[in-house]
Amino acid sequence: MADKIFMKNALLLGKAESSYGVDPTPTGSANAYLAEDMTLSPMEGETVDLSYYKGFFGSDISLQTTHYMTLEFTLPWIPGTNTPGTASHFDPLFKACGLAATAMASAVTGTPQGSNTDAITLASNASSTNNIYRGVIIDISPTGEKAVLLDYNGTTKRAGTMTKTGVWDVNPTNQDDYSICQNMAYDPVSKDQGSIAFYYYLDGILHKMFGARGDFELTAEANNMQRIKFTFTGLYGGIADASMPTPSYSAFNTPVPLNSTNTMGGIHGCNMSGNDTGVQLKKFTFGLGNTVKHRQLVGSEAVVISDRMAKGSVSLEMTPMALLDWFDRIQESTTGIIFLQNGTEAGYRTNIILPKAQLMKPKYSNDDNVAMLDMDFKAIWTSGNDEVRLLEM
Repeated sequence: MADKIFMKNALLLGKAESSYGVDPTPTGSANAYLAEDMTLSPMEGETVDLSYYKGFFGSDISLQTTHYMTLEFTLPWIPGTNTPGTASHFDPLFKACGLAATAMASAVTGTPQGSNTDAITLASNASSTNNIYRGVIIDISPTGEKAVLLDYNGTTKRAGTMTKTGVWDVNPTNQDDYSICQNMAYDPVSKDQGSIAFYYYLDGILHKMFGARGDFELTAEANNMQRIKFTFTGLYGGIADASMPTPSYSAFNTPVPLNSTNTMGGIHGCNMSGNDTGVQLKKFTFGLGNTVKHRQLVGSEAVVISDRMAKGSVSLEMTPMALLDWFDRIQESTTGIIFLQNGTEAGYRTNIILPKAQLMKPKYSNDDNVAMLDMDFKAIWTSGNDEVRLLEM
């Protein structure tokens, strides 16, 4: 009897392509992914049915006109490097989902020019690029204050801020110093997206997928962890028996759970602290909403990302109307910032920030007999390709 093929004896390798659809030869030592819930469809595609008049009933052969692969898997979102500002194993995945990377390899330091309770004016030699520091953590010394920079005006050097308690406990002054942390930031692009090649080993059977592009959905839930589910479509690269390489998972850190110690954030100006000016978040989801299509014409074959409609949802404990009238904001189509930053140590921190999130479709739910407010949201662009930013710090 032939040996059985076991589903758990699966191994996934992935490597960015330098040229579209050309095998970059991923290796187990450098390109293995420690993934959950992997599902491969080895031969998707379209068929054309033949239907002859032949003097009797019966089916005729169908012609397979296109064939491609699809792959789904989930990864806990935790940077795979302890050196902030250095690309992690998420880098080729994010790029193949239509994001572009900006590396800040060194901390940006200086002395504030001024501040108020929810902003800071950086030094005159700070960057002139608008929003280059958006979503990044700033540390103030000697007070020890920390905040997330919500926006940044490259002309005035003014940055909006939110601390874990909402506003500065001690306002920064020109007697203090600041440090903006090293980071990798990922912003959407509408053309020239990256692509990735996958090797999927199923207990000694190698499936090759090239030119893959895709989409993802992030789920973050209190007392759990952040997970990103990736869905890729790629060109069929062949299936054959092959020895499984030895994988290295040294780049994969232990996930950081979401809780009141590790996590901070804000929704439309309310910080996630649960105090008199804050809210308590139970669950957050976000999806890029890419339109991913396999296209084969005479003379060409590719997987393309042809549109993007980013959206998600939040579930939080219902708050008194005096804190914020959520229903008025929905009725008036008012937009606001949503962000969720997780992790406290350099190299283990992530942030997702949506500068213009429009809340929609409110409804109540019951959680331990506590009234919850569940809302959908859309991520709206401001200048273009800026409706979301992901950061690893």
